[in-house]
Amino acid sequence: MSPNKLHFLLIPHIGPGHTIPMIDMAKLLAKQPNVTVTIATTPLNATRYGATLTGPIESGLPVRFLELPFPTAEAGLPEGCSESVKNAIEKVMDDGIEGNERRKRAKELGKIANGAIKEGGSSHLNLTLLIQDIMHYTKTSS
Repeated sequence: MSPNKLHFLLIPHIGPGHTIPMIDMAKLLAKQPNVTVTIATTPLNATRYGATLTGPIESGLPVRFLELPFPTAEAGLPEGCSESVKNAIEKVMDDGIEGNERRKRAKELGKIANGAIKEGGSSHLNLTLLIQDIMHYTKTSS
């Protein structure tokens, strides 16, 4: 009899401040035994952040992107607006003073977030306990 397997579907908000931590969480989840992780995202974000998963995927970590088209028409937005959003982000994150300040702050927050997800960090412990609870529940309910 094979052990119970869990498949997590993570659906981050499409902004980088949500996507990058969600990718980190996906990697933590996927390191657990009998866990597979799928991150639902837009094709633009899959291209933008795909390199962060290349190494872990090649090493056999069971994590992947599920690319879903951005529903521009359903949201009342013009076709192709994702390219406009990309251009606006690039303009805001340029090499000017504002862009440099944003990148500096993002690095600071990244260090804090990385500390939280490392073994012993508060998010790592919470995630580990969550997985243990789910695994316990799936064993007792089957």
